[in-house]
Amino acid sequence: DSRISVTSNSVAGLHTAANFQGKIQLQECMEGTKDGGCMTSPNSFQHWSCPQCKYDPNPVGSDMDFSLDEEASPQRIYTSLPQMKVTLQGVESPKGSEIFNQPRVVMLRSSVKETGVWKKLYMKDTGKFELPVAVDAPTKSPDDMMDEEGSTVFDAFTKQAMILRQPSRIDIAPSWCYGPQGPLYLVACAVNSTLYESTDFANFTAGQKVAPPPFNDRCVAVSGRCGSACDDGVVDMHRCTADGFIEQSALVAKILPQKN
Repeated sequence: DSRISVTSNSVAGLHTAANFQGKIQLQECMEGTKDGGCMTSPNSFQHWSCPQCKYDPNPVGSDMDFSLDEEASPQRIYTSLPQMKVTLQGVESPKGSEIFNQPRVVMLRSSVKETGVWKKLYMKDTGKFELPVAVDAPTKSPDDMMDEEGSTVFDAFTKQAMILRQPSRIDIAPSWCYGPQGPLYLVACAVNSTLYESTDFANFTAGQKVAPPPFNDRCVAVSGRCGSACDDGVVDMHRCTADGFIEQSALVAKILPQKN
C-alpha cells in the first residue's frame, strides 16, 4: 500500500533510540482551501495526481528578464507533489514550560540515489524569491506586480504547527451546494461505524432522499440548524429557534422496540 514500515523504535527496518508514539496518516488533497484545509483523496501514494508547477529563480524585485538579460535564469517548470494533509492520532500533548504545547510537522524526502540522506521537501520562504505556483495559476498584471513588496516571511514553526481537533469532530467542505438559496433546514446525523463499514452499505449520493424524522431510529446523535441560506432576508420558519437551531423535539421522538 506504498507505506514505510514504522514501529515504536524503527523506520523502514532501521532501529533507532527513539520512542515513536501515535499514528501518522498522509493523504492527498483533491481540492485546497484558503485556510489550509483540504478535501482528501483515498488514493495510495503511487496514484496521487501530481500537478505541473513553475518557479522563478530570479530574486523578487529584480529587473532580470530572461528574454532581455543573458544573466537571468530561465523559469523552471517541473512536476510537483500535490497539496497534502498530515494527521497525527493517538498522542497526548506533552506538558512543560519549555516545549511546544502542540505538535509540529516537517516533511522530509529521500531517494534511491541518496540512501540514508533526508532533506526538507519544501522551499524555505525567505521573501527573497517567489514561491512556486501551479502552471495554470492566473498571470498577474504589471500593475498588480508593481504594488507588491515581495512575499511575506513566515516563521517556520508557525507554518508547521498542527491544529488540535477533538476526536469526535469532523469538518465537511463539499464541492457542491447543499441546497437552493432561501429557507433551509440542515441536519447532521452521526451513525455507528458498523453501519457504514458494512459491505452492504452504499454511500449516499448528492440529492438522495432519506426517511423523515424522528432521526434517532438511525442516528446515535443528531442536531440541526435552520435559517435563510445565502440570503439576508429574515424568514419565519416552523420549529426554528431565534438563534437558528432546529428544535430537538422536531428531530427525535420515542422509538418503540420492533417485534417479529
